[in-house]
Amino acid sequence: MRSERIDKKNSVTSIVITILPPILLIGVFAYWILTSFFPVVPSACSGALAVLIACLLIRTSAVFLDQNSTAFREDTDIGTRNKRAASSSLKHPVLAVMLIAALSRILIFIAVYAVHTAVHGYQAGILQMSSLWNPPFSQGTSAMNISNSWYAASEFPSASYLPLFPLYPLLISFVNLLTGNRFLAGLILSLLFFVLSAAALYLLVRKEYGNTEAFRAVRYLCILPPTFLLNLPAADVLFLLLSIIMLHFARRRKFYAASLTGAAAACTAFAGILLFVPVAFELLLNFREDRSVSVKAGPLAKEYVPRLLAAFLIPAGTLACAAFIERHSGTAFPWFGVFPGLPNTGLSSVFRNFAIQVQTLLQAYASGTFHDLYGYVLPNLLCLIAVPLILFLSARRIRLSYTLYGICFYLLTSGYGNLVSAPRYMILCVPVLIGLASCIRNKALDFLFSAASLVLLAGYLYAFTLQWGVF
Repeated sequence: MRSERIDKKNSVTSIVITILPPILLIGVFAYWILTSFFPVVPSACSGALAVLIACLLIRTSAVFLDQNSTAFREDTDIGTRNKRAASSSLKHPVLAVMLIAALSRILIFIAVYAVHTAVHGYQAGILQMSSLWNPPFSQGTSAMNISNSWYAASEFPSASYLPLFPLYPLLISFVNLLTGNRFLAGLILSLLFFVLSAAALYLLVRKEYGNTEAFRAVRYLCILPPTFLLNLPAADVLFLLLSIIMLHFARRRKFYAASLTGAAAACTAFAGILLFVPVAFELLLNFREDRSVSVKAGPLAKEYVPRLLAAFLIPAGTLACAAFIERHSGTAFPWFGVFPGLPNTGLSSVFRNFAIQVQTLLQAYASGTFHDLYGYVLPNLLCLIAVPLILFLSARRIRLSYTLYGICFYLLTSGYGNLVSAPRYMILCVPVLIGLASCIRNKALDFLFSAASLVLLAGYLYAFTLQWGVF
């Protein structure tokens, strides 16, 4: 009788965990529909996106309930075998990854300069064309200006002073002491951080799946269409590096190191606060595992409570940066003043932003303004659809903590104010890179996907070089 009650209780709990998240999501979407005034087509497209996200939430809940899922595994025999097999054929794989990553950045620099010179004629040398990689109203421009005059209250809000957390501008100031050129300092940092990000991603994925998938993840990082945005002298690539390192530490139960790295990421970008999710979840999984083999809860509590408190360094880093910016600029979040009439941020903003993109797509097509269509609208729409789709397909293949982080990252960045750069957020979402590497295992499919990525990268680079609204 007691076992039947336990089974019934577990069944009810499973049903609640499975249906509650999508019901809440559909409720938010219904509220948005009732309070918005978009035409039928954009609203219907947002409804399709809501269905996709709901399916992702249901699949994630099912993975959570399946304790034997791949998402909960510690190590895999496949990863170990692949790792050993590749170690004999390539003596220094990490060095090879770093060289490939550096070469990809140099080729992108050359490609952008070549396209600009072919279209506009020769104007200056490649190192003198800072305007190519430091356009107005970009994070690069803001980083240069903030590192130069710091957070001057008189400059906020301004198109030349977009809000950035202080870690990256501070690093530019230090490197500028050596180079004497802030733009060059930013490019050096971007190249260095990208190369280190590729190496860290390789090590992280190799632990889970082996060398084949690890190299594939690095390749996708280097050839996905938004990858060239990581060449910009902006904080994005530093955030990517710190995110990968943090996941690496959390996966290896080094929670104090993970918390410190996550706090540094939180001092780099506002989305860094979300790194608390994978750290806390991995901490919970490890506590559950240790509790299953330990009779006494007291020693475990002494071990895990300090780890949990350390994890709160991540949101503390965000709050500290907000307080720092408020002290210098007069407001904790000055970016709300950059765009006049910026709507409130919330979950419903994901559907609003998607509807805006669809409506802009229809208007651009009707008016024939194809520059904005190819450089801005289509990339945003494709990425807004691709991210939840990739997370859905890979939910049973990657760590559950990665999926949860990916969902939170997507919802925050897609619903944060006026969406201007979904591709940039996509390339920063580490679970997307891991998910692609874990799902695309067929050689023919991998070849087709890589070829398509290179073609789209070339077109997106062309749009960026001609300043077709690429952010």
